[in-house]
Amino acid sequence: MREPLLKVRNLDVYYYNIRVLHRVGFEIRRGEVYALVGESGCGKTTTANAILRILPEIARIGNESSILYYKDGRDPVDLLKLPEDEFSRDIRWKEISMVFQGALNALNPTIKIKAHFLETAKAHGIRDKKEVYKRAYELLSAVKLEADRVLESYPIELSGGMKQRVLIALALFLNPKFVILDEPTTALDVLTQREILFLLKELKEKFDLTYMLITHDIALVADIADRVGIMYAGRIVEESSVEKIFYDPKHPYTIALLRSVPQIGDFKRLPEGIPGEPADFRKLPPGCPFHPRCPEATEICRQKVPPLIDLGDRKIACHLYAKEKVS
Repeated sequence: MREPLLKVRNLDVYYYNIRVLHRVGFEIRRGEVYALVGESGCGKTTTANAILRILPEIARIGNESSILYYKDGRDPVDLLKLPEDEFSRDIRWKEISMVFQGALNALNPTIKIKAHFLETAKAHGIRDKKEVYKRAYELLSAVKLEADRVLESYPIELSGGMKQRVLIALALFLNPKFVILDEPTTALDVLTQREILFLLKELKEKFDLTYMLITHDIALVADIADRVGIMYAGRIVEESSVEKIFYDPKHPYTIALLRSVPQIGDFKRLPEGIPGEPADFRKLPPGCPFHPRCPEATEICRQKVPPLIDLGDRKIACHLYAKEKVS
């Protein structure tokens, strides 16, 4: 088993007095791709922003939360306890970077691409423009772009796929070990999505990267992930290997997610929508937050939140399996 790189423990996040993450915990191992999957608004991006410490000012992290990072195989450091200047200098972008969601909006439309690299370098004390341009040229070439032209271009002059490649190059500028990919193929056509997927695989091997993939694209998860965490209403409800999640899902929400995706070659089975509406954090139902939409719900589901238990081949938060564990 690979050694751990990041351990998230009991992560609670509040926006004002609304709790949006509920004791989220998972471990990401060095060199793997860990996918965090769920419907929009379930807390995936909030989890990523908490790791990188870029939550909005209205956010508050719970006192029992910890995010342990194993830098260079040394004893872990709790990222939530580091002073901001130390975190910004030693961790953010140097150890952990992020490809932000929505390439169309993530770049400043008023400045050229070369200025984006210069600003990133300046924020980390790098003043030598020749060094910056050399590194930018190398990375843009690595993501299969014509570096000379792209560096002199404004974002509006680039296609969606080109912008996405620029964001990936910017994320790799300071040689991070761990890259968070927030919906890296959103708003791209199918062919461009496939190109970005191949590129991410190639860069992972070339630069020895560890990825955390945030997405609701089940096909993307199947193609690139090693392990998967399924998130609902700010909680991890199931976690296992990508093979177990796809071929032997247990949690009713995981099963419903997979049934909502068209199956290539199976023309007899139509996608099935998940009934009801995603959970509203302002008024979560008592008990399991998925029970109003769950076909397997029983009385205990309406009264008590199921704990996340370890079944050996997976972790799961569901009373169906909590009963089996006890019996």
